[in-house]
Amino acid sequence: MSKRRHRAPVEQGDIDGLCAIYATLNACKLMFGHTEKQDEKLLEVLCKSVADLFPQIIWDGTGVPTLYRLFRAADAWVQKKHKARLLWGAPLMRSKVASVEEFFERLREGIDAHGEGRAMWIVGLGKPWDHWTVVDRISGRTVWFFDSWGMKHYRFDSFTLDKTKAGDKKGQKIMIDAHQTFLLRLGGL
Repeated sequence: MSKRRHRAPVEQGDIDGLCAIYATLNACKLMFGHTEKQDEKLLEVLCKSVADLFPQIIWDGTGVPTLYRLFRAADAWVQKKHKARLLWGAPLMRSKVASVEEFFERLREGIDAHGEGRAMWIVGLGKPWDHWTVVDRISGRTVWFFDSWGMKHYRFDSFTLDKTKAGDKKGQKIMIDAHQTFLLRLGGL
């Protein structure tokens, strides 16, 4: 556990749209304890898997179909390098989530079911950021991120599921897209 605390996420630039690539990379980094050299190699594999989207992906970012491609590429690489599987799914995609508390409780249950460090979530955030991030831990009413923009932790009340309450103005919150949330977990071959 203390070993994980010293690990830092790989960070992206301030204005690029590569957060989907970095979220996938950082989830693997946490699960497998990658070195910088392994991070570099996986970054290359991930970028090559979506090469047809360059250069537009740099300024436009990407959506769910591209995440699926990234997950498949990461899984193939993990199978070769770690003799393991990167398993993924979208258990909330067709679910109704009534509150931020329920959303984070579902994430907590997913992490707890597989053990810390063996499962994490990639979550789509809407306004004001439009960003993919990794949630690796939930403690009390605080969510912890392993994030390419440097987000560390936020309280549940910083988030909303209501688009009209999301934004970067005073009193507005960070929009969660509950249907764009993916559970990634470690699996055997």
